[in-house]
Amino acid sequence: MRPLLLYLRSRHIPIVALATTGVVAMLVWIAQITDHQRGLSLVAVLTGAVATGPGLAGHDIDLDRIAARRWPVWRSVHIAAGCAAVIGLVAASGLAGEPLAPVGQVARDAVGLYGLVAMAAAAFGAQRAWVPAVAWSLLAMTVLPRLWPPGEPTLYGRIATWMIQPYHGTAPTVVAVTLGVVGTITYARWGPRR
Repeated sequence: MRPLLLYLRSRHIPIVALATTGVVAMLVWIAQITDHQRGLSLVAVLTGAVATGPGLAGHDIDLDRIAARRWPVWRSVHIAAGCAAVIGLVAASGLAGEPLAPVGQVARDAVGLYGLVAMAAAAFGAQRAWVPAVAWSLLAMTVLPRLWPPGEPTLYGRIATWMIQPYHGTAPTVVAVTLGVVGTITYARWGPRR
């Protein structure tokens, strides 16, 4: 148990949990006083994924690479545990009243965004792992929906804005699961970039 606790502390997991809990509590309060919930669950999930990004690399990447550990297992568990914790925190918002979003939507968004952050950590480094997730989410909430005619978005529109689509759609779920699987495998295999 001690190696796991040391690993979690070295990857700033207590700070990530505290920050995500604070943001979820604030978003629940905003939802209660404004009766506006659209996008709040995405902000909560995005906060958890973004806060996890810098912890995807240790203090010394070269030391991590030569350590006698099975890093792919540790890295995969790190992504899966962070994703599960964020799903649990956002789903627990329903205990304070109306949930921020259905659990299926929260799970889909968490899997996709955590995979995107993990993939970005492997490609750009842990300190910049948050950039693609934040950029894509902001574009999906602001600019991308305006590119298609009003009404039901096209298949490309549902794929491009997967994180704001209803959770029962097939295309957004496929995109999220693909990002989650590819991102986790990429990060687990190669680790963070220097």
